[in-house]
Parts: sequence; structure tokens; C-alpha cells
Amino acid sequence: LHSFPTRRSSDLTVAKGIAPAARLALWVERYKKIIGLTEWDILIQIEDPKDDADSDIIVLMTVEAPKNYRHAILHVYKVVFGLPVHKQEKCIIHELLHLRFRSVDDYLERMLGCDGVIFGTWRDKMEESIDGLANRLQEVCRAYRT
Repeated sequence: LHSFPTRRSSDLTVAKGIAPAARLALWVERYKKIIGLTEWDILIQIEDPKDDADSDIIVLMTVEAPKNYRHAILHVYKVVFGLPVHKQEKCIIHELLHLRFRSVDDYLERMLGCDGVIFGTWRDKMEESIDGLANRLQEVCRAYRT
């Protein structure tokens, strides 16, 4: 288990020769600004995968944030480093968007409860929406990057 805080950098250009974990930290800082999470402290933890061997789902990253605080832990599972760089970047954007929508997520979870068909459907639609936003945000940011 490795963990390190994200760092601020005046040059957030992602160099091809940069270490993978440092690249993640640069992306977190870049997209924190774009998404409006600059007041958040985000700790990145590189971990071994926690996937269920019988599951078809491979978890690449998760984000955990205590309620009422602007601190989060981004759990990055080592399997992510086997992905192409643009997919790693998209995963970062996706998880940061979860932080941006945390208040909506928390509210609906309280209103709907954590189980049942309605909650499951809502959760699937939320993941779909966040993933679509992450794709579009990455495309736009890449198009305007110098």
C-alpha cells in the first residue's frame, strides 16, 4: 500500500516519461481545478485489487470521502497501471466527478435507502451519467490542451 497527497504544480502538463503514480497526482490536481474541487484534499492510495474472483466487474478505482469534510481518499488498484494512459486519466476524472455529485448521491441514498430496485436503477443511471461526463470532459480538455 502506497499513499501520497496530491501536489500542486504550476506545470500540469503530463510528460510521457513521468512515473505512473506521479502522473495520477498531476491529473488529480488538473481536474480538481476544472471540476471545482480545489478546496478538497485528496490522498491517493495505490493498493492491490480487492475484486471478487467470481465477479465480471473489475474495480479500477474508488473514492471515499467522509461526510461533511472536504477530504477524500482515492483508492487506485494496481491493475489500472496496465491500462492505456488515456483510460487511466478518464478513471481519475470519473472518480472526481463522484466527489462533485456527492451531495446529490448522499441525499438520494437517504431518501431511497441502500437497497431495492429503485436504488439499484438510480445507482446504475448515476454511474452511466458520470461516465458519460468523464468521457466528454476528457475530450474537451484534450482538445484545448496546449
